[in-house]
Amino acid sequence: MKKTRLAIIVATNPSIWQSCRIITPNIDACYRSIADHSDGLVEIEYFNYHNNQSELDLIDQVKKTSDWKPDIVVFMDHQPHPLHFLKYYKELNPKKCHFIFHVYGDFTLFTVDWVSAGRLLKKDQCQFIAASHKQVELISSFTENPKAVNYCPFPVDDQRFYFDQSLREKAREELGIKKDDFVFLYTGRLSPQKNTLEMINLFELAFKETKKPPLFLFAGAFDQLGTPFIGNYLSSNQYHSHVNLKLHNLHDNLKDRIHYVGSLEPEELVKYYRASDTFISLSLHNDEDYGMSPIESLLCGTKAILTDWAGYSSFALKSKYCELISVSMKNHRLSFDADQFVSALHSAFQKGKLKESERQKIHDLYASKFSITSNIKTIEKIVFKGNKVFSGFTPKLKTMSALFKSNHYSPFSHPRIPLAYNAYYEDIYAPYYRKTERRD
Repeated sequence: MKKTRLAIIVATNPSIWQSCRIITPNIDACYRSIADHSDGLVEIEYFNYHNNQSELDLIDQVKKTSDWKPDIVVFMDHQPHPLHFLKYYKELNPKKCHFIFHVYGDFTLFTVDWVSAGRLLKKDQCQFIAASHKQVELISSFTENPKAVNYCPFPVDDQRFYFDQSLREKAREELGIKKDDFVFLYTGRLSPQKNTLEMINLFELAFKETKKPPLFLFAGAFDQLGTPFIGNYLSSNQYHSHVNLKLHNLHDNLKDRIHYVGSLEPEELVKYYRASDTFISLSLHNDEDYGMSPIESLLCGTKAILTDWAGYSSFALKSKYCELISVSMKNHRLSFDADQFVSALHSAFQKGKLKESERQKIHDLYASKFSITSNIKTIEKIVFKGNKVFSGFTPKLKTMSALFKSNHYSPFSHPRIPLAYNAYYEDIYAPYYRKTERRD
């Protein structure tokens, strides 16, 4: 077997998205392990490509990459888009190349660039790696050869996120959580895209008459993104103000049971995951290709209640530790089943805290499918044995690109109904809200 050289194209400056700052190093750990255990048959080298790069520096990095003569070029980061790197690289390497693209949730935001990239890549071998089953289906609809789109979840560091009963007890003590308290947790962005306010409202509806209700802790940074696909933009601090007003006007018996705990650093998150009992999220965000927060929480031994939407659906294994809330498109608007969510909250609370052995079982199950260790072989198989034929992108991607060109600030707005989606969105994102069949 001859030596294989992997050129990994990665940004040295950190992503603006906290989840991506975790994802990229974890993917990198998989590649490093492949090289370390290859008996010298796999060699990796890193080349810098970032958003603030000058044209001269970019050209220099492309030339260094080309001069190294890689067998495979791997784009591991979510930004910048590979297009500008590819333009210069293909000038130096007009013959057939082999490219691997790790796909993130923002793939659909850059359809204009992907259409341009497709023209450069027609003669090349290309593989796309998506992080969830539903994203594989979505990306496959954009490619002439769906078999070139592969599934590999974003790996989780199970040396950091794991269950330990003594650490759980210590975390609850440090956070001032009583021994008999049942804790629901949400961590992530606080935004209309994540339905944060709806979570608080439904939690209040579920437990306002409960004599001793559970705790609901939520953490993260507020944003003003609104739902830009349909032209819903927010003013500065608008959403934060809405949430603060809601917390101020909570039902009396919930005023000390629902707490915003701020924006947490990654090392603080582990403590909250371990201290909690069930992770909840009602996200309907179009970029929800995976969900690092819920999977990290599951590896710490919690259960989860999530929308049956996009990447979240891949966490619904047959063990049923993760309950999915139905999502549907009605009257051109996305919605989740609020009654089902309230019922799921009641059920989780009534069943009570899990035994130590059950939490360990949850960790073991999810670590076996979503950890760095479990995904090394998956990436290795894709890179060296996967289908590499790329025949270009489909007309569907070109249609989506045209939508962004014609109306960049509101590409999927319904022509007549305010704050509703048009037929293109419903078609493109149909895989994301289709009912999930649980997998092993």
